[in-house]
Amino acid sequence: MGSLAKYDSSSVGVDWGPRIVGQTVENVPVTGGAGPLQAVEDNGVRDFFERGNTWINNFAISDGNEKYDYRLSFGALNQTGIVPASELNRYNISLNAGMRHSPLLRSRFGVQFIKTDSRGTAAAGANDVNIVGLSSFSSTLDQRLFRPWIDEAGNQINTVDPQTNNPYWIRNENLNNRDDTRVLANAALTFTPFENFELTGSFGYDYDQDNRFLSNRKGTITRLEGNFTTDNINNIQINTDIIAKYSFKITEDLSVSALGGFNYNKRERTVEGLFGNQLLIPELFSPGNVQQNVPDRDFREQVLFGLYSSVDLSYRDWLTLTITGRNDWSSTLPLENNSYFYPSVSTAFVFSDALGLTSDFFSYGKLRASFAQVGNDTDPYQLDFLYFPVTVATGQYGLNVNFPFNGASAYTKTNTIPPANLRPEEQTSYEFGAELDFFDYRLGIDIAYFRTQNKDQILALPIPESTGFGFLRTNVGQVNTSGLEFTIDATPIRFDKFSWNTSVNFSSAQVEVVELAEGVDRVLIASAFNSVQVVAEQGKGFELLGVPWLRDSVSGRPLINPEDGTRLAGEPKTFGSVLPDFTMGFVNSFRIGDFNLSFTIDWREGGVMKPSTVENLQVGGLTTETLLNREGTFIDREGVIENADGTVRDNDVPVASAEHFWAALNDNSVAEPFIFDASFVKLREVALNYSFPQRLLGNSFIKNLVVGVEARNVALLYSVIPHIDPEASLFGSGADGWGIERSNVPSTRSFGVNLRATF
Repeated sequence: MGSLAKYDSSSVGVDWGPRIVGQTVENVPVTGGAGPLQAVEDNGVRDFFERGNTWINNFAISDGNEKYDYRLSFGALNQTGIVPASELNRYNISLNAGMRHSPLLRSRFGVQFIKTDSRGTAAAGANDVNIVGLSSFSSTLDQRLFRPWIDEAGNQINTVDPQTNNPYWIRNENLNNRDDTRVLANAALTFTPFENFELTGSFGYDYDQDNRFLSNRKGTITRLEGNFTTDNINNIQINTDIIAKYSFKITEDLSVSALGGFNYNKRERTVEGLFGNQLLIPELFSPGNVQQNVPDRDFREQVLFGLYSSVDLSYRDWLTLTITGRNDWSSTLPLENNSYFYPSVSTAFVFSDALGLTSDFFSYGKLRASFAQVGNDTDPYQLDFLYFPVTVATGQYGLNVNFPFNGASAYTKTNTIPPANLRPEEQTSYEFGAELDFFDYRLGIDIAYFRTQNKDQILALPIPESTGFGFLRTNVGQVNTSGLEFTIDATPIRFDKFSWNTSVNFSSAQVEVVELAEGVDRVLIASAFNSVQVVAEQGKGFELLGVPWLRDSVSGRPLINPEDGTRLAGEPKTFGSVLPDFTMGFVNSFRIGDFNLSFTIDWREGGVMKPSTVENLQVGGLTTETLLNREGTFIDREGVIENADGTVRDNDVPVASAEHFWAALNDNSVAEPFIFDASFVKLREVALNYSFPQRLLGNSFIKNLVVGVEARNVALLYSVIPHIDPEASLFGSGADGWGIERSNVPSTRSFGVNLRATF
């Protein structure tokens, strides 16, 4: 802890202090007393994070005969996390049953109840005091000194300085809770008035009540008076279908199956929230116990009507053709554009059967091709200017006005200009594939080429703030995705007591932004820190945009500031796609008698990533690579200095210190030194199972019994990104999730034991 080789007990997360040689310091972290300066193993990370546990239990019972069938199941997941005071409990019960009332009428229904409670969920990023960030760790800070974190009067204690919260106070006193209750129900009635004809009516209901609560206890630094936020979110979805289906044979070899249907889908979302600020009594999170209440309410509703049909033709079961068509009417699109039709055509040809090509060498062969279009609408209430009532107005210089004010209400406008003539999104896709099996199905190959064209995507484009708005919602150009996928499945060895099955899957997708809006060549997808952005760039794909070093045009080496020996910043540019060139998976399974051993390896190749956690670690001097030249002269040997005549020379200007070198790497929002190749190879899973043979079970009530051990996320075999999991992401999955990371909760490796029994 410290800076410029001087010890400072308050500089948590900054390790540029003196070499630790057992010296005595006057101000030990947290306690403030004198004591020896001692190194903490792994910067105290293992002392703070805990070992999580997961218990998964499932029980199911089923029965049936020619009149009825049912399945009743119970499930429970109980989990404690690696972050202190974090846990999740999920319970579910489901029933699915069917009944044949008569030869003409049958019914089926199902219901599922899911209850999920989570406590102490840790956030990613760095904008909330409930985040577990790097500011809590240093090489000389013992995490055990933070406990206890609260005294008998409810005051926060054992902080490193007056401006930093005790991490255990954050984890135990500031709440981040969620209670989610979900009910899914469905029912279907099928009427068969004559042979080969069915009329089915189905109804589905999905209700989700999501209650969220966040609080900051009085005494939390930067939130000294305390506050809380409640959000009660209700989502309801109703889905109704009426389907008529008729099958018949045109000839002995040619059969036809046709259906037509109607779909009604309705979705409602209600959000009622309250922000309470400045608690009067600690830990009483009630609207009547705060000096300021800011309520919020939002309601959204959208309805979709659809008519659809399909025709399936089958010739001798080796040639099939399927044609579908659907037309939707959406309430979220303009009246003149709210109807959109999308068809599909697919065919399959089992040429091994048609041509009689099967043999000991060649077992099966199939060719397939498909064309499909899909339409899509947008979120509700995007077509007009919207004004929202507000209860408070705040300003930079202390303005704090509550509304109504003098009997007048206040409203704020949306920051997005609504579209003038919005059209539905359109996706057109093609696929061509083949399935081949050899050696009595011991070697199988499935290969496919696909191409997808997305047009008229509905996005909010950034526009100059001088317009009075921040975004313009409109249809945006065209994005093409094409790629290749294949799977190879083989059983190289197969005996009575031993067999080996291996499977390899490969997927490669190339994304090209063909066209954006008129006059726009780059669209922001996601924004992070140090001016790093994920953008869709015309002529390229989803790229990572950031500030590079200024470089010599001839050698490409970084240009150095002759005044202080640090590197100079250049102009923003893209560093490459955030998406991988390809992904591969390798699955191997070995059966040895009654044992089965399996393992999975995942390989991702290509793509770039900006991990801000690595940046913070290195700039703070918390990693081993920052030990170089800490106590000597530090010259950036990779750089060059531009001479007065335009030539360059090797850099000969020392940086003030190693600390200055690493701190200067991200000066001027430069991102280049912290952008890495995102390729990795992982041992994803290893499992060993034992199936008890029937001779051991005998005539007991147990029909099947399997016990096993497993490990997940076992090992990172290759990655050039130091210190973190290359799959970590700030924004979650998807194109906007790849490429950016900041202060994520560390990824975990899990080990488990499982038992499966059938009675």
